[in-house]
Amino acid sequence: MKATVITRDKKAEKRIEQKLLNASFTLCKSTPEIIFVYGGDGSLVRSERLYPGILKVALKGSHTSKTHFYDESLLDTILTKITQKDYTIKKHTKLTAKYKNTTMEALNEIQIHNKNPGIAIRFNLYTNNTLTNKNIVGDGALVATPFGSTAYYYSTGGEPFDKGLGISFNNPHQRIRNRVIPDDSTIRIEILRGDALLIRDNDPKMHHMKPKDKITIKKSNNIARFLRFPGL
Repeated sequence: MKATVITRDKKAEKRIEQKLLNASFTLCKSTPEIIFVYGGDGSLVRSERLYPGILKVALKGSHTSKTHFYDESLLDTILTKITQKDYTIKKHTKLTAKYKNTTMEALNEIQIHNKNPGIAIRFNLYTNNTLTNKNIVGDGALVATPFGSTAYYYSTGGEPFDKGLGISFNNPHQRIRNRVIPDDSTIRIEILRGDALLIRDNDPKMHHMKPKDKITIKKSNNIARFLRFPGL
C-alpha cells in the first residue's frame, strides 16, 4: 500500500517512515493511498488540503490534539490493523466556496476577516437567498463544519455541534447570536465597506475582497475520510 507522512517534525517523519517500510508499505508522495499525519489539528487540516479525500490516520504530536488522534506508540498495531483491513472509515463534511472564478474547499471553516486589524468591515449575510443579517459591522464572519466547530468557530463564541453548518461572527458591533443551520443551506456574504480577506482553514493563500464582492458557501459534495480502529 502506498503511503506518505505529513508533519513538520522531521525526526517523527523519519521514525514513521521507517515503521511503514518495516510493515511493507511503499513510500509515495505523489499518489499515496493513505496519509499518516503527525502533529496537531493544523497538520491534519493541511494534509486534507494537500491530499483531499485520501484516507488519513492522525497521530498525536501535541497534548492539545483532539480525540481523533492516536498515540504514536500504537502505530505498529495500527499498521497491522490496516494490513488486515480491521478498521472503519469516519467521514467528515467539508465546505465549498465560490468567489469570482475561484472554487475552494475547507475541512474546518471558511471565513471573511477584516484586512486591516484596526478597521472594521461592513457586510450582509444571506441564508438561502434571504437577507438574515444586514449591515453587520465587525471583524468578519465564518461558516464552519461539525469537524471545525471545536476550532476557530468555538473561539468566536460558537458551541460544538454534530450536524449542520455553523455561522459565527467575529467581534460584531451589535449583539448577534451564532447559529447552526441545516447542511443543505447556502450562505452568501456580500462586502459593503472595507477590505477583507477570504480565508479557508489554515491556508496561507488568502483572497482579497473589496466592497460589492460576494462569496457563496455551502456543503461540499466531497468528504474527508479518517481511519478509526476498533479497540484503540
